[in-house]
Amino acid sequence: MTAPQPKSKLDEVSEVIYSDPDNTFLSEFQATRLERMTKEAESLNFLRAKKQRMLIYYQSGQYSKAKEELKSLVPYIPGNGKLYITLAGMAVRIGAFAELCKMSSKLDAEAILGLPKEYRVPVLSTLSTSFVFTGNFRERVMDLGRIIADLRTDEENFKGVDVDFLRDKMEHFSNIYSALDINSARVRLLADTVEEFIAKNKIRVLGLSTSLPDGEFLIDLGINKPVEEIIQFNNGLFDLVFERDIVEEFNAFSINFSPINEEQLKDVLV
Repeated sequence: MTAPQPKSKLDEVSEVIYSDPDNTFLSEFQATRLERMTKEAESLNFLRAKKQRMLIYYQSGQYSKAKEELKSLVPYIPGNGKLYITLAGMAVRIGAFAELCKMSSKLDAEAILGLPKEYRVPVLSTLSTSFVFTGNFRERVMDLGRIIADLRTDEENFKGVDVDFLRDKMEHFSNIYSALDINSARVRLLADTVEEFIAKNKIRVLGLSTSLPDGEFLIDLGINKPVEEIIQFNNGLFDLVFERDIVEEFNAFSINFSPINEEQLKDVLV
């Protein structure tokens, strides 16, 4: 009988951080210990160690460090759809929405086809969700077009997917965005302000949804908090936006923290 393999340090870290990732809150002592374990094991599995460290920083409220780990992992997205999903989920949770644009530029057909079939369409259909914060819709439409062109060469794996509908949806978002005629630099300031507010208050954004009722943007940042707290967060964010004189941009996108719903949660998983 073969003796069981001893657990590695990364296995031990996984048991702590992955059992319930969005409801795990690490103390400074726990985070320091787990961080050290990932660094000691990094030479054995570089990507796994860095992904774990990113999650450790998130669970201990160190959002700036989580963002740095996320940025360092973006170059490894080509051909790796699971990594893209992991990083997209983390970017949403810590409010690093601008990083999602950089991630989409690395996404390719190989990464999409490497995902289970049930994940492929959701990943493509949500590419437009966060780009209202950056003003780079045209670039994202080009990214989607590039991926779709490659996917068409593998029709067997992508049979039944209305890729033209996905592209039309993104074009529609882009046209409405252009009609707003908002300065992209001020939109980036708004994105930075929202990210800063999320980090300062250690808010965990579990879902991001964008809708267009009556041709206007409506952005919901889903969080798992009591309604009273959510109201306080919305008031606090507006005060900061007012202080920085970007109320017009803020109102154009109707950004609100709201109670998380299952529709948001299913598409962004750490």
